[in-house]
Amino acid sequence: MEGLRLFFNTLEYRTPHFHKDFELVWAVNGNLHVKSEQKSFLIKEGEMVFLNTNQPHEMKKAEESCTILTFQIAPDLLENEVPDIRNIFFSELGLNSLTKNQKVQVEKLLLEVAGQYIGEAPYFALYCRSRLQELVYLMLTGISHHTITDEKQNESKLKNARLQRLFRFVDQNYMKKIRLNDFAEMEGLSLSSVSHFMKKETNMSFQEYVNYVRFNAACSLIMTTKYNMMDICMESGFSDYRYFSNTFLRKTGMTPREYSEKVRSLVGDETKMHHNIYSKERFYTAEQSLKLLEKYSLRYAG
Repeated sequence: MEGLRLFFNTLEYRTPHFHKDFELVWAVNGNLHVKSEQKSFLIKEGEMVFLNTNQPHEMKKAEESCTILTFQIAPDLLENEVPDIRNIFFSELGLNSLTKNQKVQVEKLLLEVAGQYIGEAPYFALYCRSRLQELVYLMLTGISHHTITDEKQNESKLKNARLQRLFRFVDQNYMKKIRLNDFAEMEGLSLSSVSHFMKKETNMSFQEYVNYVRFNAACSLIMTTKYNMMDICMESGFSDYRYFSNTFLRKTGMTPREYSEKVRSLVGDETKMHHNIYSKERFYTAEQSLKLLEKYSLRYAG
């Protein structure tokens, strides 16, 4: 449907990123850590987080993998009714300001939208559009927000464009020795200012982010190739095998070989873990999503 993406997935982590759309994430099973603007939030099972357009954020499981129901809503969908929707910024990530009755309304509304969307019922796009307008009405009348100026909006776009270039720089160079100073020179900025920018926008140092991408790249190679562990270590940019092995022990509690044996046993499972340099998460087919929807509808609307 134009203007809306909706999906279930089970997430372990997703590296810092941002969207041009509003994003509402409902932790339907398990707890989720969300980091944004140098703040960290624990979204407990049953709670939701609402992210503004172009708001950088990172997500990862709190303990066990967290199953989430995600709604990505394009501002275009609401522009006729709320002309300044692109400049509206909600001040809180959660929906804690809503009353208990309003939260129940939101849960019911989202489950109904998900049912129409996933099942592709007749005229589902029309139905979803009308209910999402109701959702935004509840948020505009129940949650603190403000309208940012066009100047601030442009500043945000420039900042995110630089962040996107920084991500791309890492994507293209993580396999070899990489220096933040090279990116700073490309941007015509000092090393300290770029280092501060990186920390502020991603809650990570540059080296932490590079190591994160390298680890994800190694996991992806383990799942999709038959390379030996030393080749995977080199291909993913780690300087030596000991550091490579220690990274896996720290992040997974397993050696690279043990991790390989575990994830390769998933081959043939219709719902495999999707792992690339940005994320590790499990996506579902439409049929599986309908079963999940039925399960969580009983829990939250029953």
